[in-house]
Amino acid sequence: MEQRRSTGAAFRIGFPPLAPGAGIVFEGAQGFLPTHAMDEVKTRTRAAFLRGLERYLADEGLPQDCIACDVTFDKLHNEAYACDPDSASVRSALRTAVEVGLADPAEPCRGWEVSCDARLFAGEYPGMPVLTFGAGELEHAHSDREQVSLADLFEAVRFTVLFVLKETGTIP
Repeated sequence: MEQRRSTGAAFRIGFPPLAPGAGIVFEGAQGFLPTHAMDEVKTRTRAAFLRGLERYLADEGLPQDCIACDVTFDKLHNEAYACDPDSASVRSALRTAVEVGLADPAEPCRGWEVSCDARLFAGEYPGMPVLTFGAGELEHAHSDREQVSLADLFEAVRFTVLFVLKETGTIP
């Protein structure tokens, strides 16, 4: 905002005239960690949005009541999920990843703790370990540039087969 003012760049949010009672919807995505309950995520997100709106209005010299908003979470329905990082299955997965060359035994075990569909399986099969794993580079996952090389795919298949054989007791 300061740079815009110092350079003289004009910025205004303009909307066509609205019918009485009509509104504009701004929609965003919210990812969160299993370290925060959904109610806390909603409370913190709502507060951040309202603080941002309040600051924008103050910076523009507009009255605080000139924009009315209602922050809702119509599409946020589930808690995030994470399994126990010290579970037998996670330790087995790490040993298997080291065996097939996907992990370095000198490096600490790191997980990607985000909301994902693992929560569906964990809810369907309580008490059963649920791990997620995928081939390819994380930077490409679920992006417009999503891709996976055949080499990464074959490594993932090798890991998965060996891990499942170990988990089922087929091989030690």
